[in-house]
Amino acid sequence: MNVVYNANNKCNQLKILEKDKEIQKQEFDLNRSNLIRNFLCIFCIALLGGLYLFYRFLKSNKEKNILLEKENIRIHDEIQILTSSLSTQGFTKIDLGAFKLTERQLEIIDLLRQGKTNKEIANTIFISENTVKYHLKVIYDIMNIENRSEFFKLINK
Repeated sequence: MNVVYNANNKCNQLKILEKDKEIQKQEFDLNRSNLIRNFLCIFCIALLGGLYLFYRFLKSNKEKNILLEKENIRIHDEIQILTSSLSTQGFTKIDLGAFKLTERQLEIIDLLRQGKTNKEIANTIFISENTVKYHLKVIYDIMNIENRSEFFKLINK
């Protein structure tokens, strides 16, 4: 009788241990799912923060580009006004034939007198902006001047 009673007792103890293990497994799974959920929430918040910063960065760059474009247009318009006023004031033109310039260089000088930027000159005569810069450097060397403002002073004497 004792053996049968102990077997029932052991069986009940085993069932209790199995229930305890099942409860521990459920608690572990619950803790793990809470940890994963918390990690995903933190990750999503960090991702949203990163996206917000990226959006602000793009927005500020767009605003800076708009301001730069407006400033470039303002400067271009100012150059146009200055060059047109200089040509209407009747300044004598310098004789460019004395400098032995090529046709391309003379073409660039004419566009420069019109107040065009290097980029506009390049687009007008279908060359790169760097080629325009190179031609201007050669022109400045031939005319023994340093920069565009000296060029305008020289041609408007």
